[in-house]
Amino acid sequence: PPPAPARRQLLLFQAGPGAPKAVPHGLVARLETIPRTAIEQAGGAAVTQYRGQLMTLVALPGIDHGAPVQPVLVLAGGLRPLGLMVDRILDVVEERADAVDTGVPGTAVIAGRATELLDAGCWLDQAAA
Repeated sequence: PPPAPARRQLLLFQAGPGAPKAVPHGLVARLETIPRTAIEQAGGAAVTQYRGQLMTLVALPGIDHGAPVQPVLVLAGGLRPLGLMVDRILDVVEERADAVDTGVPGTAVIAGRATELLDAGCWLDQAAA
C-alpha cells in the first residue's frame, strides 16, 4: 500500500472579518493574553515587555483594537520572539500536508471552512533583519 500522506498541525484563529486564518502550530511558542495597557509604541512599532525583553507585535488587518486584553500568538524561530495580535484563537487541527490546493492561492479547506494560510516565517524573517 502507498504510504499515508504526511500530516501537519495548524493553529486556527480569527483576525479581523472574513475567513479564519492558520499558521503552522510548530511556529507558535506560546499563546498569551496581554493587557492592552501593556502595549507600547517604540521605534514606530507596537511592542510589549515580554520575559525581560521587548517583543514586537504585528497587528493583522481588521483586528479589534477596542478589547481590554489582546490575544497574541508568540512565534518562535527567530532571534527574538514575535507577537501576532489576533481576535481569538479557535483550535489546533491536524490536516494532510498536501491538502492545500483549493485553486485560491494561500487558502485551504481546514476543519470544513475556507481558511487563509499565513506565512508566519515571513514575519520572523523580518523581525530578525
